[in-house]
Amino acid sequence: LTLVVSEASWLKVIVTSREQPEIRRAFDESPLKKDHNLFKDKVQGDIGRVIDFELGPKGRLAGIKWFFERWKDRFSDYSQGLFIWLETMIEFVVADGHNLDTVERILGEEPSPEAEAGLDRLYRVVIENASRGSTTSKTIVRYILAFVVASSGTQPLTARIIHAFLPPSVSVTLDTVEIILLRLSAILVDGVQGISATHKSVPDFASDKRRCGEDMWLDPAYIQQIMAEGCLEIMMRGTRNAKRQRDVPS
Repeated sequence: LTLVVSEASWLKVIVTSREQPEIRRAFDESPLKKDHNLFKDKVQGDIGRVIDFELGPKGRLAGIKWFFERWKDRFSDYSQGLFIWLETMIEFVVADGHNLDTVERILGEEPSPEAEAGLDRLYRVVIENASRGSTTSKTIVRYILAFVVASSGTQPLTARIIHAFLPPSVSVTLDTVEIILLRLSAILVDGVQGISATHKSVPDFASDKRRCGEDMWLDPAYIQQIMAEGCLEIMMRGTRNAKRQRDVPS
């Protein structure tokens, strides 16, 4: 592909894993256009090489190579050309202390007919596992995802701010929020600036009621209201603390 582009400077080429409407519109004006679905090409070989590396001595799955050797082909089938599926699955295994029962259940089912549906299924497994069957934990996961979606286009939120933004009805400690964030590390990363998604497909999934389900989706307007109220409360708390410090006699 690089050689073709270098030889034909007039040729416009874009490679994307997500065909966004604005990308499609930009190319629709061209009378000479050809689509190629790379997922249908032989990307499985690349997927296989990634798996081989991760099962090797320097890979993240080296310690449980005995388990994944027999599921190796299933990894290729389930990824359907999406490296983010494979990466999410590996991170899920590593983050959850080698939860092999859940992995075996996933790989024992029939693959989804579409790549995006298979990725959505894996995201739901990560979320369910982070909830541990607890209604409170599921509610926290629900709010965490909503806050990440709301801040995805701006400044990421830290775990402390996410905890401060939780409504009064969700009364938990900061430690609890941080534990649940660790369980979600297959789809969320705690970076220097704050919590962000590992891939653009995560906020896409969490913001779509049809994909994530009504039990996990939260109205964006409601989340923006909570965040605004949280910011106001933090500011007022800072003002009160400053006033107390001024009132303390020297």
